This record gives sequence, structure tokens and C-alpha cells, in this order.
Amino acid sequence: MPHPCDYVEFCIHLGVQQLAASKFGTMDILINNAGLTRDMRITKMAVEDWEVVVDITL
Repeated sequence: MPHPCDYVEFCIHLGVQQLAASKFGTMDILINNAGLTRDMRITKMAVEDWEVVVDITL
């Protein structure tokens, strides 16, 4: 059951969990896959951009 959402907002994860529980009863497996990149070299990236990339991707 793919469900795109804003990975940064923790409350969204609770909503997805509740949606899955209401549809399937229990949740046996959850795959949370997210990644982000900026279209530039790391050496040209602002610290704030790098922190966002690391926070989302890792």
C-alpha cells in the first residue's frame, strides 16, 4: 500500500500507521523508503542543504 508523504513530519507517520491498521487490522511489515538529493556538488552545497539531505536520506 504505497502512501507518499512528507518524511520530515512525524505526525504523518502516525496517520499512515492508523490507515494501515484500519485497512489490514495489523501491520506486520513497514518499509519506510525516503531519499533526497540536491543538484550540486557537495563542495558547493550550503550547510543547511547538506543537513536536509542527511536528515532525509539517513
